[in-house]
Amino acid sequence: MISISVTTRSILSFIYNWIKEHKISSSKNDGTPITAKTVHLLEKRIKKLEAELEIWKRCGCTLDSPLHEKLISIEKLVPEFGVHAPCRVLGVLRSTYYHHVLRSPKQTVIEKEDELFRPVIRKIFEDTQGRLGAKKIRVIMMTRGYTISPERISRLMKEMGLVCTSAQKGIRYNFAPKGRYYRNRLKREFQQEHPNQVWVSDITMLYANYERYYLCVIIDLFSRKVIAHEIDSNQESPIIEKAFQAAYQVRKPAKGLIFHSDQGGQYTAYKFRKLLRTLGVKQSFSAPGCPYDNAVAEAFFRTLKAEEVSRRQYRSESELRSSIDEYIDFFNNIRPHQKFQYRTPDQVESDYNA
Repeated sequence: MISISVTTRSILSFIYNWIKEHKISSSKNDGTPITAKTVHLLEKRIKKLEAELEIWKRCGCTLDSPLHEKLISIEKLVPEFGVHAPCRVLGVLRSTYYHHVLRSPKQTVIEKEDELFRPVIRKIFEDTQGRLGAKKIRVIMMTRGYTISPERISRLMKEMGLVCTSAQKGIRYNFAPKGRYYRNRLKREFQQEHPNQVWVSDITMLYANYERYYLCVIIDLFSRKVIAHEIDSNQESPIIEKAFQAAYQVRKPAKGLIFHSDQGGQYTAYKFRKLLRTLGVKQSFSAPGCPYDNAVAEAFFRTLKAEEVSRRQYRSESELRSSIDEYIDFFNNIRPHQKFQYRTPDQVESDYNA
């Protein structure tokens, strides 16, 4: 950026001293007389150059900058330098500037704020390697003195095409899943038209008095009803067999039932798979490391822990069992489900059988 090191007065003083020292009082080199008018024109030209240099200092753009950036800079400089000088310096026609000011719609306050926020959001996004979403970016912006909502950040990120890594679909794992291939018969078709077509199952870990316990549930996809559950302190025990036998005795499904689970060792055990084959039950498995294939069972455990387990401290196994029994009864008979127009699983099955 060019800077001015001398003032107009010092330049003129230098010129007069130079003329005096060299005894040039009547004419210039070309023989033209040096008059007061010549000095005045020289002074005027110097002021013009000073103004142009000051415009270059403040405009913040170059001759190669986009037109809209030049127009915004000129609009800021006009109150001090007028229209002619900034337009001349930046190479913009005055008619173009007047069209911008008089005919172009004015930016709203929101649009002006958006222009301020966009580079800030992009800078934070790039500095964090795209790991942060709108809510976390807002936290950083608030610490820097910006007031903005996460919804606005989300909108601006969408306009700029910024997608954080946690929101991207199709996460790729950097390791190959190990184990045998097991067929996925369900293929995430969680909507079933009749009861006892597909059962899903999963196991989760719970604690009571610092002791570890395992809860196995079996859910009918038609109504999302928990048709059987079993609790045991030993993961290697036949907890799944007990839960399945209880569900089978109550529901008495026809042959062709699909039983879906993850590829846990309890579900792939030879004894359990033989039991299912004997009863004419087709087994289905989720892909390794993919909880989405068994989303209904995973969602039930999340709801159970949020609405019941996290609110209590179990001092004994009996307290744990009593709590789980009570909640599953509440889940099946009282808790409305948005998916079923706020009916309970029992209501869904009653309406089907009516």
